[in-house]
Amino acid sequence: MTNYDFEYTTLDERIAQLEERVEDLESERTDLINDLYELENRVQAQIDKIALPKYNLENYSLGDK
Repeated sequence: MTNYDFEYTTLDERIAQLEERVEDLESERTDLINDLYELENRVQAQIDKIALPKYNLENYSLGDK
């Protein structure tokens, strides 16, 4: 992560600093989203390992209606 020095001498320098900060935050956001998807997939895989099998009850009946 970039260390930001918010002391500046011109408006252009401040804008450049803020643009750099926005780019860093967007990159961090993308990385976080990717990490969350990976975590979600791992948790779902663990759930699938321990979950009971799903039964399709549409093929069963209680007799003629």
